[in-house]
Amino acid sequence: MIRRPPRSTQSRSSAASDVYKRQLDRVADIVSVPAIDGRQICSVAFQGRVACFDMGQGGALLWARDISSAAGLALSDRYLFVTDERGAVHALDRTSGSSLWKQDKLLNRRVSGPAVQGRVVAVGDAEGVEYFAYGADYGEAPTDGNFCINGLTWPDRTAKPGLAEVKKVYQYVGFDPIDLKNGLIRIRNKYDFTNLSVFSFEWEVVADGHILQSGNVPLPDFKPGNALDVMLPLKKFVPEPATEYFLNVRMTRNEEWNLVPEGNVYACAQFSLPVETRKIQAPSALPMLQTNTSGKNLEGAGTDLKAVFDLEKGRMISLSYKGKELIKKAPEPDFWRPPTDNDYGYGMDRRLGIWKKAGERAIITKADIRQPEIGKVIVVFRYDILDPADKKIAGYSSAYTILGSGCLLYTSPSPRDRTRSRMPSSA
Repeated sequence: MIRRPPRSTQSRSSAASDVYKRQLDRVADIVSVPAIDGRQICSVAFQGRVACFDMGQGGALLWARDISSAAGLALSDRYLFVTDERGAVHALDRTSGSSLWKQDKLLNRRVSGPAVQGRVVAVGDAEGVEYFAYGADYGEAPTDGNFCINGLTWPDRTAKPGLAEVKKVYQYVGFDPIDLKNGLIRIRNKYDFTNLSVFSFEWEVVADGHILQSGNVPLPDFKPGNALDVMLPLKKFVPEPATEYFLNVRMTRNEEWNLVPEGNVYACAQFSLPVETRKIQAPSALPMLQTNTSGKNLEGAGTDLKAVFDLEKGRMISLSYKGKELIKKAPEPDFWRPPTDNDYGYGMDRRLGIWKKAGERAIITKADIRQPEIGKVIVVFRYDILDPADKKIAGYSSAYTILGSGCLLYTSPSPRDRTRSRMPSSA
């Protein structure tokens, strides 16, 4: 609820007070947190309206619009963004309340309230899917076109893996393996004016995400363009079977450098250590697996692994290991990928659009269950893929192999096309 602010010392007519009260009554059913920026406070109500008030003028109404929302709103420097009760996102001018644009591509998806990330407006839906859009700098509607997620960062400024790749290519220190078995590597100073003696050279040996050894080697006077061989004090260890060991090296600084904060990694490298590990002896026989059919469900369970299949729908609906559930949703066939500009150029979305929802139209025709060994169960589902007119266009199968060792193997060959329609090459 928005509480009416105390009366100012200035006199106010009863008529003006009644108008003010009626305006507040229209936003009485508030279900989200009001947004405050400077002297302006804005809020939105379900089955009501969105409105902004001037706190510096005793809460005087600036403007109001008939937009109902249970999701909430957000403010930027110039705009107010609000998600209405149907899922459309509106952009309004903060000063006048006039409509700038409306994005209604997410209707009826139970869209969240908007969040402003710089020039980007982000919303999510009931399934936890996050949507980004860009544009609207000149009053046009934002778009989620294919340039929205180009570049080295996501629209909310979080880094993509490509940013780490670019940083690695641009780094001004090179590392070469000379004799990794004895810990000898070569460092190359590729700076033009910076001496590497101001950096901290750190190293570590890791396996399966755990640091086994680490250290810091002081660097001598190390001028630009020079190279230096460094022997790392690696300790001998007994390698574990089926384990990979890596040497990580990096250059940092213990103080700020211009605008770069302390501890930033300026250069790094990773090398696989030439360690001979003992091979794991395969068991002579797999541990026993048990199967049980309950209603429409088939359960296959071993010592630690348990898989449950819906035989009517042809889906694996549960997969758990040592009592921990590993999947949120059953795997489904998907033969589509987002079209590129070149794809639109030759009309892929029109000519091959029949495959976009083909996985959702797959119907099970047969379920084969075999147990060739006491520790091995094979479940094969066969499907017909239908077009929007319920005509079969292809056949499809999914095979699950459960092993008593706790492994599950999944194979899903490409569908057998009955209509000679081509599929996207990456499907």
